[in-house]
Amino acid sequence: MEWQRLEQLKEKVQHEDDFGAIWKFFFDHLGENEKFVRAGQLARPEMTELLEPIIESVCKRIVNDEVMIAQTLLTEVPGQHFYHGPCVTDVGLCVVLYFDDLKMGMISFTHGIGTGWVHYARFTTIAVSDKHAVIVQGKSETGH
Repeated sequence: MEWQRLEQLKEKVQHEDDFGAIWKFFFDHLGENEKFVRAGQLARPEMTELLEPIIESVCKRIVNDEVMIAQTLLTEVPGQHFYHGPCVTDVGLCVVLYFDDLKMGMISFTHGIGTGWVHYARFTTIAVSDKHAVIVQGKSETGH
């Protein structure tokens, strides 16, 4: 598989201001690419443990209420330091993208059913005493 599109995504996650465009790029060029999808494997449990509290925190900010994760299905693209996948919560559906080498990722969150609204956030993790803290950058977007 050519990894040029993944490198383009990595650049967009770091610098693009239009969060919706980042997700469109991911789904148009990677998420629906059969070779890319087949290249993935189930992520290590520690990556799910790292990302779930971040997902909960971002979703909690969006809905202004507690959020409980029901299931996360995180995929690792071996050798690329990239993780992605859906997360089902009690208030909606998330999709997460995370570049472990950058310690940066994005969340797309759809609150409720049939609303047409999608909330986006970009986040950065910082290692703190063998744990991770999260900084959700000031810019997030909502679109439909």
